[in-house]
Amino acid sequence: MQKKIAGVIPPLATPFKDDELDLATFTANLERYTKTGLSGYLLLGSNGEAAYMDFDEKEALLGAGREVIPADKIMMVGAGGESTKETIALCKLAEKHGADCVLVLPPNYYKGLMNSERQLLHFEKVAQACELPVLYYNMPANTGLNANPDLVYQLSRIPNLVGIKDSSGNMAQLSEIARRCEDFTIMVGASPMMYPGLCLGAHGGILAVANVFPELALQVYDHFQAGDMAKALAMHRNLFPLAVAVTSGHGVPALKYAMSLAGFGGGEVRSPLTPLSDPKAMDMVKAEVEKLQAL
Repeated sequence: MQKKIAGVIPPLATPFKDDELDLATFTANLERYTKTGLSGYLLLGSNGEAAYMDFDEKEALLGAGREVIPADKIMMVGAGGESTKETIALCKLAEKHGADCVLVLPPNYYKGLMNSERQLLHFEKVAQACELPVLYYNMPANTGLNANPDLVYQLSRIPNLVGIKDSSGNMAQLSEIARRCEDFTIMVGASPMMYPGLCLGAHGGILAVANVFPELALQVYDHFQAGDMAKALAMHRNLFPLAVAVTSGHGVPALKYAMSLAGFGGGEVRSPLTPLSDPKAMDMVKAEVEKLQAL
């Protein structure tokens, strides 16, 4: 039976040591996350530096994750490739390791040619070839492509394409997608979108900040579901500065620094990324982590 995709899911960071996978630290982090109320886990996402990993490394990470992730939790896998053939191969890899669904970026190297018709053809082929439910990953900041409501509506008509992770930050667009695409799972892609996204009809969020403070990220969702909008909004505002810092502000280096400050194994970033080193940014992240630890 297909698991309901909702709630809070962290896009798991991938720890590296000396530019190699650190699976022991990855597993230790994941074991701690399984003791929370998180709905599931995204492996090989943008915050997992999947773009810098080869096929064998991805397989090793999925194998390690499958050993730890409980059967009742969602195992979502990033499976976007530049060609349709590569994307299908990554979907098959996710299937092999017992994933519940895949998250697929649109091909974007030839972004000037990647119009709606080509995207639809690509996703039709992927969804048909993949036995797992497929979610479209709208990440304009990285791909240079934005899925407008017209495209998302057409995508939602493709059998086995069940939802979208929307990291655009465009709340008017999100509202229109929710209005037009009934029975289509909508997950916001960043904590700053979480509370307003839930208000507009999103089903949950795939939130980088949940790598750092899973319980606090859960409070936004849980309070909202319980109808306590004031508490949900208050926690949303508490998380907002750190959430911005570890995503659009300073990205993966800040996320790993924050994780380490919060007691998780952030590990090293993989080259060509470099560790967070700007003193002002480091001080800001440290101050926000300490503030949230006090909660």
